[in-house]
Amino acid sequence: MLRKTLVLAIALAASAMLSLPSAASAEWLHHETPINEDAELGLTGSTRFQGSLGGVECQVTSTVLLTAGQTNGSMETVVPHPTSETSNCKGLGGLAFCQVHDLTPQVPKWPLHKTTAIKFLKISITWGNPIVIQKLAGGFCPAKKITLTPTLAIATSAEESTVSSFELSGETQAHIETTSGATDSQAVQLGGTLNIEAPNADTYS
Repeated sequence: MLRKTLVLAIALAASAMLSLPSAASAEWLHHETPINEDAELGLTGSTRFQGSLGGVECQVTSTVLLTAGQTNGSMETVVPHPTSETSNCKGLGGLAFCQVHDLTPQVPKWPLHKTTAIKFLKISITWGNPIVIQKLAGGFCPAKKITLTPTLAIATSAEESTVSSFELSGETQAHIETTSGATDSQAVQLGGTLNIEAPNADTYS
């Protein structure tokens, strides 16, 4: 009796494992079908860096390339949107009086990788180069230049099936050159929302 019970338990466990989605079949999908050629998507939204001194938020647009048959791809570009960093970036908190006149994302094809395909899509972005925010201006702006060190950023889908937007998260170090000449280093939180541009919103998963 014990042997039959054990055999039945093993059979049930094997059946349950076969019913789970295969990690090997978790490549990028378009309308629930694996893509057979690389796909380029446009994303528009905001990115934010917030620390104890304050932060900076920019409206940006980005180009992302998804690799066919894989779970990876690359972030090809990130630029201020729709015009310039002066018009589309603003200081937050203690940096609220700062105006940005030079934003250098330096995005030479940052690698990205899908880390899960269950429920909410989560993508890790290997941010490989410093982001430099400089030529800060303003009568009460306490900083001249901010350098954000490379890190691993996470983009999590806001939807459970096909995706229309991502929430950004992560943490990195900011080195802030103040107007007094000193350099302040502190941890900053990454945030923001990127929306997939038409006609690709709600079509990829």
